[in-house]
Amino acid sequence: MAVLECTFCYEPLEVEPPDRLHIAFSSMKPILNSYYGDIVKKKHKCQNPNCKKSITAFWYAPLEYFS
Repeated sequence: MAVLECTFCYEPLEVEPPDRLHIAFSSMKPILNSYYGDIVKKKHKCQNPNCKKSITAFWYAPLEYFS
């Protein structure tokens, strides 16, 4: 389980990573050579009834995970 924050209303949002490899996330694409393999781009919907906006998360496997 991971906790994202809505970039519009700052409401916390609990989400599941896409798999066991992609454990880190960012609201912007990670810097090249800071991750292993590919990046999974996933949209999440804010649970705040007054917001409900779509939040994009870039899920990746950080290089530190493999050290």
